Amino acid sequence: MASPSETDEQRFSHHFRYILGNMAAGGIAGSSVETALFPLDTIKTRLQRMLQETFVLPRRQPQRSLWG
Repeated sequence: MASPSETDEQRFSHHFRYILGNMAAGGIAGSSVETALFPLDTIKTRLQRMLQETFVLPRRQPQRSLWG
């Protein structure tokens, strides 16, 4: 006789653990990226602001609309 198949409850439990594992992995990956890149982005933004204050950059002329 063949072995009994999984019950619906066991299948649900397996899928639920799979989904939770993927959610946890995604959360950890997202948090790691933000933790690593946030300081670099802050430094870049501050450098850009310092350069903008140091050198007077010419302002762009506003674009005219085709319809206006």
